[in-house]
Amino acid sequence: MLSLQLLIPILLCGASLFWLLQILHVLRTDRRYFESHTHKLVWFLVVLLSYIVGAIWFFVWKRRAIAARREAARQEAVDALAAACRRLRPEAHDGPNEGVAAEAPPGS
Repeated sequence: MLSLQLLIPILLCGASLFWLLQILHVLRTDRRYFESHTHKLVWFLVVLLSYIVGAIWFFVWKRRAIAARREAARQEAVDALAAACRRLRPEAHDGPNEGVAAEAPPGS
């Protein structure tokens, strides 16, 4: 079975080849197969812009995924640091009223 590290580049190359063939097909097709001369241009732009929109979407998605991973790693580091501090000085991390002797009420 193919590993994921090998499968992804193969799929990307296949998709790139497919879209390259689509662009070449649109460019080589005679105008008489389209309803008007502008339809050929429209189809060419659709194929070309799908790359641009897809690239922008991938860029935004990748930035969000990286930011989420960074935030998770940062939170994990903060949690680990807090746990280490609690192990070193457990009395300092009790609640605000825990470990404090009860004071006598005023006037007693």
